Amino acid sequence: MGSSNFRSLEKVKVLLLSGSGTSSYNVGAIWHLLDQRYDISITMIDANNLARADLSRYNTIILASGSYRGVNNTAISKLKSWIQDGGTMITVANGSEWAIQRGLSGARKKVASKKDDNRRPYQQLRRDRGGHVIGGAILEQQADLSHPILYGYKNANLPVFRKGTFLMEPAKNPYATPLINGDTPLRAGFINQKNQKDLANTAGIVVSGHGQGKVISMAEDPAFRAFWFGTNKLLANAIFFGRIIAGDSVEKFGE
Repeated sequence: MGSSNFRSLEKVKVLLLSGSGTSSYNVGAIWHLLDQRYDISITMIDANNLARADLSRYNTIILASGSYRGVNNTAISKLKSWIQDGGTMITVANGSEWAIQRGLSGARKKVASKKDDNRRPYQQLRRDRGGHVIGGAILEQQADLSHPILYGYKNANLPVFRKGTFLMEPAKNPYATPLINGDTPLRAGFINQKNQKDLANTAGIVVSGHGQGKVISMAEDPAFRAFWFGTNKLLANAIFFGRIIAGDSVEKFGE
């Protein structure tokens, strides 16, 4: 049996950046998921050593949440060339924000609305400060079940764990946002009214492309603390199917 519609998959060769400038919680959760639950061998290097690494040994690079403050321009140029040559880069939470800021992704950061500057009593300071933080809540996002990133999912309403206030705009390419928040995505936990409004209709995942490669930007951590199992498959699908996502379905950048 055969068909021209079948696509062959490459053996995955995964590099996970760790160490300086990365979230040890997020790196550890991703490492645990791939190594212990999926039995996928990966390589880990300190993010500060990226400029000296031989990236040709890998077809997938994962940027966990982090600031990546030690990654220099040489390493950034090297990453961009690696993507252009066909690599798949997966970025998570603040790792996605960093990639956008460095021109390594076609996703766009959404600018949050301004805080209320009206006069407030001093005793409300701590409460107000805490209210602006999203320390942990459950959102319900709308999934495109026909997209390779959603392979294996049966329900188009997907609960995701949200921590932090990083937001992404939906892609301009109509096929490049396989996961998105609706008008009222909050399902459990506390998020103040301002942040709820900001979250409305933002992207959960944006798939962009540069040259022959892909960048899969995730607003949330799909392996949060190694206990939020419902979104684990998003990361696995990004690793295995990222390279076969149609080129005209992605948000182009860097051209």
